[in-house]
Amino acid sequence: MKKKFVSVLTIGALTASVLAGCSGGEEEKTSGGKEVLKIWSFTDELKEPIKKFEEKNGVKVELTIVPIADYPTKLKPALESGVGAPDIFTGEIAFLKQWVDAGYWANLSEKPFNAGEVKDDYIPYVYDMGKDKDGNVRALSWQTTPGGVYYKRSIAKKFSAQMIQKKSVR
Repeated sequence: MKKKFVSVLTIGALTASVLAGCSGGEEEKTSGGKEVLKIWSFTDELKEPIKKFEEKNGVKVELTIVPIADYPTKLKPALESGVGAPDIFTGEIAFLKQWVDAGYWANLSEKPFNAGEVKDDYIPYVYDMGKDKDGNVRALSWQTTPGGVYYKRSIAKKFSAQMIQKKSVR
């Protein structure tokens, strides 16, 4: 459930991060004339969006899937040292806030990303989870697990009455 709640960055953030990754000062890796972007994730959910992104943008994406148990201990040192760090990486709710506040992700509130323009498309708490301590958007979720409780009133009344009777018998 937690994984499905906020498991990866939104495709818009993926696109934004790709653009940020391409604008860095480092020499860019290429494959067959195409830029290669390194993405690390703990899930394979990005495989289909990556295919579409590659087709649309003429970019080769190298996806590395790291088991979730090893993900923070493998990724954090790479991000802090800059050695072997991916261009893009996904986040999980268990460490999302810590990583957002650490500044590991680009500031999506600024140009050219302008994350504020999509704020109204998000449920407020989901959008706010990706903000750092200064209010800058650093991560956007591409999914939210909606919840709801539906019941038939007549059945609920019947069972709640039965529960009350059972408690009073004890």
